[in-house]
Amino acid sequence: MTINNRTLNERLSNLETNAEKGDALAEDVTQIIQDSADYLMKNLLETGIKANNCDGIRNLEVAMYEYILDSNPELARYFVYAESQPGELPD
Repeated sequence: MTINNRTLNERLSNLETNAEKGDALAEDVTQIIQDSADYLMKNLLETGIKANNCDGIRNLEVAMYEYILDSNPELARYFVYAESQPGELPD
């Protein structure tokens, strides 16, 4: 399996980098996405359904990020900046 939307995957990766650098909103967004993916995998495994940590789960994370972007157009300027400047947020 491969990542379906490589451009959006790269944008999410950049946002994750900024989360690691301490940007609060980036931290919140990436934590929500990670927690959601972990929750799904945990619950699938608990019911005996296979769930591996592969491109499939990353595709889901990317889809969740796209959903967040689509649901919050007022934050578009923030997300564009945070995605394109990994690790270099303004003061």
